[in-house]
Amino acid sequence: MAPQQQHKQQHKQQEKKYTTTTGIVCQFCNKVFASKNLVFRHLRDASTTCGNTIIETGQKLPDAPSKIKKHKKKEIAKALRTSRRRKKTGQAKQNIDPASTLWFGDLPLPYTRMGGQYKRLRAVLKEYLPRDVPPPWIKKVIRKGYRKGGKKSIDEKERGDYYGYAIIVFRDAEEAKNVMTAMDGTVIESKMVFPSEPSIITPDFSTFVLKVNNVQHNNNDNDDANSSNNNNNNNYNKRDSVTTSGDQDPPLIDQLRPLSTPELQKRCQYMKDRLLKTGGKVFVPPARETSAEDNNSEDNNEKKKSENYTASQEHDKMLDLALSLYDAIGPRQERLYKGRVVPESIRDNLVHLLKSVRWPAESHRKGLTSDNYLVLQTNITKDRFYNDLRLGCRELMDWVDPNYYYSGIAVTKNFVASPHIDDRDQSFQYAVSLGEFNEGGGELCVEGNNNNNNGGGDDGDGDGRVDYVNVVETRNRIAKVDGRNVHWVRSWNGTADRYSLIFYDTTDRHQTDIINTGVDVTFLKEIK
Repeated sequence: MAPQQQHKQQHKQQEKKYTTTTGIVCQFCNKVFASKNLVFRHLRDASTTCGNTIIETGQKLPDAPSKIKKHKKKEIAKALRTSRRRKKTGQAKQNIDPASTLWFGDLPLPYTRMGGQYKRLRAVLKEYLPRDVPPPWIKKVIRKGYRKGGKKSIDEKERGDYYGYAIIVFRDAEEAKNVMTAMDGTVIESKMVFPSEPSIITPDFSTFVLKVNNVQHNNNDNDDANSSNNNNNNNYNKRDSVTTSGDQDPPLIDQLRPLSTPELQKRCQYMKDRLLKTGGKVFVPPARETSAEDNNSEDNNEKKKSENYTASQEHDKMLDLALSLYDAIGPRQERLYKGRVVPESIRDNLVHLLKSVRWPAESHRKGLTSDNYLVLQTNITKDRFYNDLRLGCRELMDWVDPNYYYSGIAVTKNFVASPHIDDRDQSFQYAVSLGEFNEGGGELCVEGNNNNNNGGGDDGDGDGRVDYVNVVETRNRIAKVDGRNVHWVRSWNGTADRYSLIFYDTTDRHQTDIINTGVDVTFLKEIK
């Protein structure tokens, strides 16, 4: 028997074997198969009636199970990426000046690998950058950018080996110019870059000559950094529009988004109970739209393989419900406070230092909206770049609370909106804002909670809610707040810059309980 006839006969026997009352049914002949793969083979086989009909009529063959599975995985990955973007309530503004950006070329492929955020390329920069230059922003690395040298020999038509290049951004044009002068044409030696790892020095890590040049920006290169299409692109974001009025809060959905799913569930349950007790109507929003495929049990099982995906769905569901309940109850109560006035000498010194800061090219916290964001870690000694600013901050803390230990200082310029929780904090914070921005805006808003036991209950105002918003005036004033509660910054009038300093502690040296009221009311002055 010929192999083709034998295959057809085996296929027919296979069809008979799996024609049972359970399994996967062919939509054309209603035969039942044990798996989707067998149905797929059946429909692709021209020797079967179904397969022959499909081929003759030119119908599209159904996708293979493996292709469907691959497509589903892509859908889940896309949904996860979208979910992560939705969780961000802001985006740092990356101001890329072409004059401060350099092209680093002729990089052998081992130096362009992504591992450890380009740790090999970073090792080169650490060893060969001038001492007065902090680590720059590696904006982009092209692994196989071009070939060098043309043909390898007269007889061969192949071109030379691939080389990569990197686009690297420095603090300003002056720094970039100095780096180009110092590093262009430098001989990079592997033994200098990896002195403690002799085993890594192989022929692939050969000595090479680094090329450094000015970069001519393509408009597409700046899309990610300069795009105003971000999650905080609303009218309360002052940095998107200089005509924005002050005293604007981000939308309620962004204020609630940082909360965990259990916290949202707790709030929703309490608000529902309160509304029912007072005769109010509880509106339950419809579930987010799902397609017929989403309702298929097999598709759902595929999605459940990703815990992050299902957790995101649950969070979105509770967020929708919370918004509807807050809408039924009305605006949250506001409590107004003022921080303690900073002595003029300390204030003026800090303002001078902040105006002269050479900000890092890359924001140290990209998920929040600001022009610049710099983190000064306390455990760094002999800071060559920001030591004067550190001393100015230390003078402020010696005045307000000499015994407070801070593991870091968040230094920002034009931080606005961006509701978030500093969940790594182990204690309260001190916050101060400085600059010439107008009063009547730029306040620090911190969520407070009347419920000290993290359960039901309010302060007796009968509003059906336990949470409220502290609005704290920090302009030239310092406040004691707890960043483990949701907090954000209101917009302000005009175009003047607003600087802020946040002193925080993420170590376990002096852990304190979360301040449920959001602020230390004994430290602040309440505005009646």
